[in-house]
Amino acid sequence: MKKLFITIGALVQTYILMPLAAKAAYNFDGGGLTAANNALGQVGSNANLTNASDLPTLIGTGISVFLGILGLFFLILVIWAGFQYINSKGDPAKTKTAIGMLTNAVIGMVIVIAAYAIANFVLGALSEVSGQTI
Repeated sequence: MKKLFITIGALVQTYILMPLAAKAAYNFDGGGLTAANNALGQVGSNANLTNASDLPTLIGTGISVFLGILGLFFLILVIWAGFQYINSKGDPAKTKTAIGMLTNAVIGMVIVIAAYAIANFVLGALSEVSGQTI
């Protein structure tokens, strides 16, 4: 268990804290909130999010982002359940817990995929009726 905490601590330091320290030395063309806002606006324009001013586009983007985050959560849950199953070492109670978690995670992923398909269909139909692109 001590090795696990040391490994997690090293990964956090490597992938989270070190980039933040490197980013602290970055100069936003003079600094300040205005420069940070300009940099954020540039990120938005590069991601093609500048035309998200109307409500249907904003709602469609929000639903897509939310369902994407849920899908990522259930994917991580499936990986964690597989990790627990592998490390159960034949213990029936741990194996049963891991299989239950894996089953629930797969059901959750199916629900999220179905919700994404339904939302995509409904938003597509609404955009076709209203004449706006979502």
